Amino acid sequence: MGPPMPQVRLQVEKLASTLIALGLIYVSVDQLARLLGVSTKTAGRILAEMQRRGLVQKWSRRTYKLHIAQLVPGEEEAWQSRAN
Repeated sequence: MGPPMPQVRLQVEKLASTLIALGLIYVSVDQLARLLGVSTKTAGRILAEMQRRGLVQKWSRRTYKLHIAQLVPGEEEAWQSRAN
């Protein structure tokens, strides 16, 4: 058995803002795992924590929708106008 894995702290609010800056509104567990270089189990835990804090909403079985307005006031309207 090797040395214990180091613990990593992640600020989920900053992560959510970064995902939005990347142009993502929907993010899947698999996609987040690839972006962060972590397992899908870890990515699922991160998204569950983001949901607990009201940063995302579960959209489907493995996909979440970011709550843009909660992160940047007024930004949701800007995103909606870009989508149209």
